[in-house]
Amino acid sequence: SQGKGVAAGKSDDDEVNAEEEEGGAGQDKEEEEQSPVVDFPKDLLHRISQFLNLDEVGTLLCAHVSMRDMGDETLFQILCQRTYMVQSQRKTLSPSKWGGWRAMLLRRPRVRTNGMYCLKNTRVKEVVRDMWSDPVPAHMMVINSSYYRYFRFFNDGTCLYALTHHPPEKMLKYLHF
Repeated sequence: SQGKGVAAGKSDDDEVNAEEEEGGAGQDKEEEEQSPVVDFPKDLLHRISQFLNLDEVGTLLCAHVSMRDMGDETLFQILCQRTYMVQSQRKTLSPSKWGGWRAMLLRRPRVRTNGMYCLKNTRVKEVVRDMWSDPVPAHMMVINSSYYRYFRFFNDGTCLYALTHHPPEKMLKYLHF
């Protein structure tokens, strides 16, 4: 008698290998179907990426292996001009100072416009004890006071600012997220 899993002269390993090959081929087809952008010509991808914001281009370059070689200096020059000319007071860019357009985009500080900046300030204050105040229990000898400063910057140069005691989870809806 044949053992369990062995049918018509095939072993368990043969069946598992056949299933992996079928599953592997199916996964490759799914990836190709999910990503039609990979089939676009390089010049079209380059043209499309010029209209994307900085974060979308970064995601695009990281997500598709075939698109990593399209990150030439002209694309980085366009992104640098779009990003830094709005944020710079002198309105001049010097990529040679940074080692090229790509290095400038990676190393030069910039204001992020895809999120918010949050600064939490906590102040500890001792309770004032004088002869007119009631005695204070030992666990209430200090008062903790926390407040948050929020900044949300936009590409057009505008900024939303808030100073409140609400934590970031509650402020997201007010800062247009």
